[in-house]
Formats: sequence, C-alpha cells, structure tokens
Amino acid sequence: MARECKIDKNGGKVIVTLSADNGIISGGDFAVYEFDTGEVVKKFKMHTDSTGTISTKIDLTAKALSGKVLSWQVLSCSPIISDTCNVDIEISQDGNACAMNIPAHYALKGIPNCSVGQAKSLKGGLHFVNQLTPSV
Repeated sequence: MARECKIDKNGGKVIVTLSADNGIISGGDFAVYEFDTGEVVKKFKMHTDSTGTISTKIDLTAKALSGKVLSWQVLSCSPIISDTCNVDIEISQDGNACAMNIPAHYALKGIPNCSVGQAKSLKGGLHFVNQLTPSV
C-alpha cells in the first residue's frame, strides 16, 4: 500500500517538516508532481538547522495539491560521532498534523561522518488525498 496523507482541499497551506535527531544533519530535494503524468509542478529543497528541524510551506493551494504526489530524496550525515538517528517527514495544515496511513519515519543506522563526504540516503513519497484508503 502506498503512503497517503489526508489534507483538506478547502483548508489552508500545507507545511512539510523535516526533522532529524541525535545531532544529525539532513537535507534534500522535494518535488510535487501529477500522479497520472509524472509532471513536476513544484520543487524545493530543505535542510535541517541547528535545532534539527526545518519547515517549508508548499507554494500551492490545498485544492491544487489534492491528488498530487510529494516525493523526497534526503541525505543525512553526522558532524559528530553518532551512528544512529531518526529522520521524520511530517505534513501539517492549519496548525494540525495531517493523518498518514504509513508514517514517514526512518530509523537510520551507520550514519557516515560528514567530513568524509558521504551520507546515508533515503527516498520516499506520499499521495495527497481527501480521504485515506481503508486498510483491508
């Protein structure tokens, strides 16, 4: 089953939050695209700050996002000696977390040190829907 995120197409702007714990630096490319054609309608980059969190408002109305897909490719590295971390991608609208059928939570191990020019890569995505598909 694909990851779905329930938004209110009549609600306010949708916000994406990327967070990483344990002192890890994470950042990457995000894209919103048409589900049927794969045509990219919006691209943006995000990277965590010193708090381990960054949020970005998607520059599309909720109505325009409905039915579209958000995909990401995020890289994580450790500026200090740290082998594990949690990376989360959360979606909110009008100050409330949006329901997801599968949380975008990644428990990473073996995080490379940033000084060696390597990073742990993760890819994922979600489909913006008005109603979550019932699980069978």
